[in-house]
Amino acid sequence: MVKHLYKYSADDINIRIAVPDGFHKDENYIRSVKPGGTGIGADDHKHLFNYKSLSTLFEKQGFVSYLKNIGMKKVSSVQHTLMIISV
Repeated sequence: MVKHLYKYSADDINIRIAVPDGFHKDENYIRSVKPGGTGIGADDHKHLFNYKSLSTLFEKQGFVSYLKNIGMKKVSSVQHTLMIISV
């Protein structure tokens, strides 16, 4: 899917994706959201991404990704970007 997204998207596309945080420090949270987890909606989760694994997935197809912490200045725009928001 990511390969097709890159191929058919405009150069100035910015992608925003919200997923559970695979690096979350609370083990109960991880147990709740992981594939097959105990939380509501976890039964259809296929992957537990973190900012590194999600970035790698998109970068392999040619996207440029960068981590943006809340409160940071806006990073200048680059072509085919994936912004990973850290809260």
